[in-house]
Amino acid sequence: MSAIKKDWVQTWIQKLIQATQTEENKKLLQILLIDPIINHILERLFPYVFGLCMLFILLTIMIFITLLIVFTRLPSPFNTYALPNTVGTIS
Repeated sequence: MSAIKKDWVQTWIQKLIQATQTEENKKLLQILLIDPIINHILERLFPYVFGLCMLFILLTIMIFITLLIVFTRLPSPFNTYALPNTVGTIS
């Protein structure tokens, strides 16, 4: 880049930085530029975030139901219907 263009770009950047340093311009940038962009991004992402939350909740419920079924169907270690001792008997 030529020296003239480089000086012009640096001057323009310095003026832009000075212009954005005032509180009024910061508020305008936030209201007119940053907030609409963020709102648009959040509106586009909300269905996906909501879907992921619902999927997580559904998976958690299914895990608890599965654990409940597994633990209620396991035989108790203190069951009374164990097989009789057949060691040493003649049939």
